[in-house]
Amino acid sequence: MYTQGMIRQVLGAGLLAAFVVLALSACAASAGDGRQQAEARPLPESTQDLRPGEYRTEMFKPALSFAVGKGWALECPEGPDFVCLLPPQEHTRLRFVNVDEVYEPSGLIDVSGKTTPPPADLVGWFERHPYLQTDRLQPVTVGGIEGEQIDVVVRELPKDYPEGLCGYDCVQLSVFSDGDDWEVEEGNKNRLTILEDVKGEKVVIDFSGPAARFYESWPEAQKVLKTVEWRGT
Repeated sequence: MYTQGMIRQVLGAGLLAAFVVLALSACAASAGDGRQQAEARPLPESTQDLRPGEYRTEMFKPALSFAVGKGWALECPEGPDFVCLLPPQEHTRLRFVNVDEVYEPSGLIDVSGKTTPPPADLVGWFERHPYLQTDRLQPVTVGGIEGEQIDVVVRELPKDYPEGLCGYDCVQLSVFSDGDDWEVEEGNKNRLTILEDVKGEKVVIDFSGPAARFYESWPEAQKVLKTVEWRGT
């Protein structure tokens, strides 16, 4: 027969063992989190292929991390308002854009290089654009931030459409801090994930590719979007 003292000793030993297991598990989880954070390496400083794994931004604001698989590349060094990636599929591109300014077309496109601050309703700005055809898809959440996803293509441009800063066959949306264009090209489809407020910033995740093969290449970009985390949020 077990006495109460013996029972207490058994229970005490069991509780101590359970506490030790929980403590060790917590330490292992903490170490695991540290390893995961260490794996989020900074993006390279020059154009190059990317090893599969997790990357973090150093200049782009708001800061984020994301993971890519095999075949991805960095198109150009990141800037404060853009991160440009090349997916495995040819002629496709994935860009993270901090929208500080836009070209506001009035009649024919303004080729003078003048820009304006982005409107409060960026989704509506795309839908009202005279040279873009849009298709609103669905609400989305990226890294815990809610937004809207729309598809954008170039409408049939007028015959007197002038050569803008990106050429005759595209509609320029804005220009990045390095002087490169953010545009929609004829023959392409751009799937825009529009996040109106990420730490006070307007962010657009722009996946573009040939319209005829768009749905073959989109799933690869979608995988990356599912890994996005906004650092510091």
